[in-house]
Amino acid sequence: GFAAYRHGGRLGDDGSYRVYGKGFSRDSTIGTAGQKQNDTWQSGQAGFRMDRSISSANRLTLQGDAYRQTTGATIYPLTVLPPFNTTFQDNYHWSGANLLARWEGSRSNGAEFTLQAYYDFALFRAPFISDKKNTLDLDFQYRLHPNASNDLMWGGNYRHIESAMGNTAALTFTPANVNYQNVSVFVQDDIALSPNKWRLTLGAKLEKTYYGGTQLQPNARVLWTPDSTNSVWAAVSQAARNPTPLETNASAAQGTFRPAPPILAQVRITGTPNLAAERVTTAEIGYRTQWTSRFSSDIAAFSSRYTNLIITRRGTFNLATLTLPFSFVTSDQVLTTRGVELSADWSILDWMRLSGAYTYLNIPTFENSAVPDPAGHSPRHHGSLRARMDLNKRNQLDLTLRYVGDIASATGPVSAYTAFDARYAYAPHPGLEFSLVAQNLFSP
Repeated sequence: GFAAYRHGGRLGDDGSYRVYGKGFSRDSTIGTAGQKQNDTWQSGQAGFRMDRSISSANRLTLQGDAYRQTTGATIYPLTVLPPFNTTFQDNYHWSGANLLARWEGSRSNGAEFTLQAYYDFALFRAPFISDKKNTLDLDFQYRLHPNASNDLMWGGNYRHIESAMGNTAALTFTPANVNYQNVSVFVQDDIALSPNKWRLTLGAKLEKTYYGGTQLQPNARVLWTPDSTNSVWAAVSQAARNPTPLETNASAAQGTFRPAPPILAQVRITGTPNLAAERVTTAEIGYRTQWTSRFSSDIAAFSSRYTNLIITRRGTFNLATLTLPFSFVTSDQVLTTRGVELSADWSILDWMRLSGAYTYLNIPTFENSAVPDPAGHSPRHHGSLRARMDLNKRNQLDLTLRYVGDIASATGPVSAYTAFDARYAYAPHPGLEFSLVAQNLFSP
């Protein structure tokens, strides 16, 4: 079950506040053989937000959240020696809190700025690792209009992170405690080439991170609106994914195997320092039309080219330590993905709305000579159909049909499936709502 509560009000003549709390509890799922899995999930979260105008041109926001989650897990044998050499059941625990302060202002020349400070504390505990992390984030953005055709925005970000790992025999980070900073700056200009017809957006982000080094990420986008009901857009962008601590400075047990009975050997993967950041260049094109006042549709196609992909590589079995090593390396192969997305929205009646979506995604199998990479094992077809009905002022019914295509997984094929969800909501008066949700109806 789940429950949520939200309440808000005024703070004087120029301020407001709201508080909320929500939580849920989910029972174990049922396995293919009819047995209960140890995957229960409980979550609770509460928070607040306050907004206040300190003048006609300045506004302050203060908000915060606190949360706690627990999920069940089954830990399979990871190491040769205890305590991770047997299958056992345990829990994962997440808890944390955050606080955000934001100052938004405007100047007499029409320029606008935002200065934001954010602090986050997060704690994760599992049988094989714990991670305590403190993050301080400072962000500044400035927007101005140098002339009638340009909408210019620039800004910067600074992030300081303190991470303390609790190592075990199954997962070790070296060093266990890390303090580091990430810095970035960006600029973007939205240019009206022709009033109400053509717009060009140019931008770039320069980022220097602890794990990924310095990365330049440019983008360009053009929009054509020939009339009030049609629009065509195209974009080209580059992005980067920085290596993670697991890929650069960790040693993780991956299980055991028997090279020759009764010998039991260890499988372990180790991080590689100074890995290059992964890069992707994406080209997109799309078309949107409003056929009638009640019906609209969108179509988009995209292609992404990935380089510097981080993969795992198998090493030579070490007879002295009875260990089969794997390591993270940068691949020299190039991966290209392509896809199409379709969506439509139809307001059949004033009280009934129907929306549908379909995605085709082609990710070719990407592998090296030693280890197949699971990146290519994603469903090619996704589809959904949703009906939303406002039965009256107090009653609402949502019906959703979902389809996911099959997967050719390395561990065995996963069949396609169709799921049906339903939600009924009753609001006895404004500000109070009760909902009954059913998921995966008619599934075996």
